[in-house]
Amino acid sequence: MTATVTGSPVTVGWALREAPPGAFLTIETIIAQATERLNDTPKRGRERARGLKYLLDWLSSFPGDDWQQRWEAAGCDQAGMSWGQQDINPYRKSLQGSASIALIVLDVVRPSLTWLRTATPPHLFITYRSVVEADAFTQLDTWLKTLQLSKTSHMLALNALTLLRIRTGTPLLRVTAAQFLQVESEWKALRGRTRATGVAWKALQACGALVGEPADYRALLRNGRLTVTQLVDAHGISDPAIRTLFIDYLTERSAAVDYTTLESMVRVLVRNFWSDVERHHPELGTIRLPDDVATAWKQRLRYLPGGRERRDYFTHLTTVRGFYLDLAQWAVTEPERWAAWACPSPVSAAETTGLTKQKHRTIARMHQRTRMLAPWLGALAATAEQERRHTAALLEAASRTGEGELLSVGEKTYRRVFRGFYGDNSRPSVEDLETGSVIRLYRSEERAFWSWAVIEVLRLTGLRVEELVELTHTSVRRYIPPGGEVTVLLQVAPSKSDRERLIPASPELASVLAAIIRRLKGPDGTLPLISRYDQLERRWGSKLPHLFQIGFGGVPRVLSTAGARRLLQDTASRANLKDVDGMSLKFTPHDLRRIFATETVNSGLPIHIAQHLLGNISLNTTQGYVAVYPEQVIRNYRTFIDHRRSTRPAHEYRDPTAEEWTEFENHFTLRRVALGTCHRPYGTPCIHEHACVRCPMLQIDPGQLPRLREIEASTLERIDEARQKTWLGEVAALEESLRHIRAKQDQAAQIRERLQAGAELTENDGSSET
Repeated sequence: MTATVTGSPVTVGWALREAPPGAFLTIETIIAQATERLNDTPKRGRERARGLKYLLDWLSSFPGDDWQQRWEAAGCDQAGMSWGQQDINPYRKSLQGSASIALIVLDVVRPSLTWLRTATPPHLFITYRSVVEADAFTQLDTWLKTLQLSKTSHMLALNALTLLRIRTGTPLLRVTAAQFLQVESEWKALRGRTRATGVAWKALQACGALVGEPADYRALLRNGRLTVTQLVDAHGISDPAIRTLFIDYLTERSAAVDYTTLESMVRVLVRNFWSDVERHHPELGTIRLPDDVATAWKQRLRYLPGGRERRDYFTHLTTVRGFYLDLAQWAVTEPERWAAWACPSPVSAAETTGLTKQKHRTIARMHQRTRMLAPWLGALAATAEQERRHTAALLEAASRTGEGELLSVGEKTYRRVFRGFYGDNSRPSVEDLETGSVIRLYRSEERAFWSWAVIEVLRLTGLRVEELVELTHTSVRRYIPPGGEVTVLLQVAPSKSDRERLIPASPELASVLAAIIRRLKGPDGTLPLISRYDQLERRWGSKLPHLFQIGFGGVPRVLSTAGARRLLQDTASRANLKDVDGMSLKFTPHDLRRIFATETVNSGLPIHIAQHLLGNISLNTTQGYVAVYPEQVIRNYRTFIDHRRSTRPAHEYRDPTAEEWTEFENHFTLRRVALGTCHRPYGTPCIHEHACVRCPMLQIDPGQLPRLREIEASTLERIDEARQKTWLGEVAALEESLRHIRAKQDQAAQIRERLQAGAELTENDGSSET
C-alpha cells in the first residue's frame, strides 16, 4: 500500500514495521484503521476522522520519511502543551488532541515521555489500554489489585505500564530489562524516581515477563563490586609500571580485608598519595621519593581543598608507611616479584606517632558528644513515642470521618480533606486548622512508626545501624533456661567484626519487636521475603523476612542505613532539642550506641559483658565508647586483677564442676515468694527481713494482683484502726507500706503488658527455641 503526500511517501510508525518492507500508510488508511479499532460512536468517529485529516495535513508540511520523523521535525515532543498547529480555533484544537490519541494507539507516532507527561490528551491512557493489548493490561490490573494499593498508587502503576508500552512499542509481556531501564531513565530525568516504577516491574514479573531478571529492577542499576583494577584505574595513574604495582599490592591485601576497607585503601594510596604526587611531579618514574617531593606531598595532604585541616592525616601517613614496609617485607620472601620496588618509606616512624594523639582527640570528641547528648535521649524517645501514638490515633479518627468534617485528637482540631488523584479517598488526609497545612496521614503514620522503631531498637540494644537494617524475623529467638522462664533473645548477624552474638531482649525491646512483627505480618501470618542491598559490600542479599521494611507505594523495601539515619535526624529536629548554648542537637545511630555502652557500664554491668553485647573484638574498643568511665580506674583495676591472679592459688580460678553449676542454677528457684520473685544477688541475705512488699528487689508476679488488692484492703483497715486509736507511728508506717503496695500494683500491670507482648512475639512468629 503506497501513497504520496506532499510529494514524498510516508511510512508506518515503529511497531507497524512488522508489515512487509516497503509498505506505506496513507492518510485515508490511518483514518480507516482508527474508525475500525477505536470503537467510536458514529459522531465521535466523524470528529476524530476530521481531526486526523487536519493534523496529518499539518504534519505533511514537515520533512521526513515517515510520520514519526515529521512529528519530531514539527517540534511536537519539545513543545509540551503548545504542540501542534497554533493558528486554529478551539474546536479544531480539541480535534487535534483527539487525533493524536488515534496516532498513538495505532503506533503511527511515538511521542517522547516529555510530551506524554505534559500534553497528555484526556482519556489517552484509558483508550490505549482498551485497544492495545487489552488482555495483558487486564491481567496486570488484576494482579495489582492483590497488592491492595491506594487508588492513586494503583492508577500510577497502570499508567507507568502504559507509558512503557507506548515508548517501547513492544508487547508488555515481551518487554526486555534494557527497554524498561531506558524508559525508567527517561522518567527519572523528567520527574525523578517514583515507586510506581518498582510496582510496574513486579507486576510484569508476576504476569510472566522479565524472566530471569532480579526481583528489584534497582539491582540492574547498581554497579556492584568493582575489581581492584577498576578501583585503581578510576584515579588515572599514568605510569604503567607503577599502576601495575598498586594493582598487585592491593590485590594481595584484598584477600584479608572487606570491600569497604579495600576502597578506603585505594582512596588513600592511589588518589590521595600517588595520583597527587604524579600530578605535581609527572617526571617521577619511581616510588622512591626525594625528600622535597615527600615533604611537599605531606604539606598538601594536611589540609583539605577548602582549607580545613584533615582529621585523618596521621591515618594517611600510617597507611602509606605500611605500604612501603609491606613491599620491603615481601621483597624478602618473594624477591623476584617485589624486590625491585623495595625502598625507604617517605614517612618515618616518628611522623606516625601523632596517630595516638589523633585517636585520643577522636575519643575525647566522642566522649564530649556522648555527655552532651545522653541527657536528651529520653526526650528524643518520648517525642518519637508521642508522634507514633498521635499519628496512629489521627489516622484512625480520620478513617471514620467524612469529607469536610472536623475531628479532634489530643488538643488539636483538624478537618478531613480530599487529596489525591483518580477519585482516591482511601488514604485520608487532614488539614491542620492552626497552620493550614495538609497532612497525608498514611505516609505520616508510616514515617512516625519507623522513626520510633529505629530509635527504640538502637537505644535498647546498642546495635550498629547496618546491624539494625539486617535484622530479620528469624533473628528473634527463645531461650528456656533450666527451671526458668522463657527469655527472648535477639540474634545479631555478623557484621563489622564478623562476630555473631545474642542480646537478651528486655521487656521494652520485646514489646517493640512485637509491634514491628504485628505491622508486617501478612494474611498468612508471615513477613514478606525481600532482598536487601548492602551498600558497604556492594551486593544484594538473599530474600529474607526483614524486620525493617517499609511499604510506600506498594513495594516493600528494606530500610537503608541512610534512611534510618534520616528518620533519626528528622525526629531530633522535630523534638527541637537544644544544648545549653542554644545549639540544636543532632543524633546519629552511633551516638545511641555510645550512650547505650556508657549507661550500661555506669549502671554496674561489667565492661567485658558490655563488650560482648556490643560485639567488639577488643575490650579497648568498648572502653573507648564509655564516655564518663574513668580510664585510670579501669587500668589500675585490671592491673590489680592480673597481679592478684598471679599470686593467688590456681585452684581459686578453676572452672566450676557440674554439681556446683547445677547448685548455682537451682539456687534461684529458692527466690520464689508469695508475691513474685526475689532478685537479690546470689549468696546475699535478705536485708528487709522478708518484708517483700516494701523491697525493691521483689519482681511482682502479675498473677498475684488479687493478693495485692487483698493486702491493700487489709492495710487500709489497719490504718483506719490506728487513726481511731491515735497510733500515729503505726499510721505513718502503714501509709509507707500502702505506697509501696500501690507501686507494686503498677509494676505488676506493666509487667503483665510486657509479658503479653513477649508471649505474642514468641508463640506464633516462627522463631525457634535455643
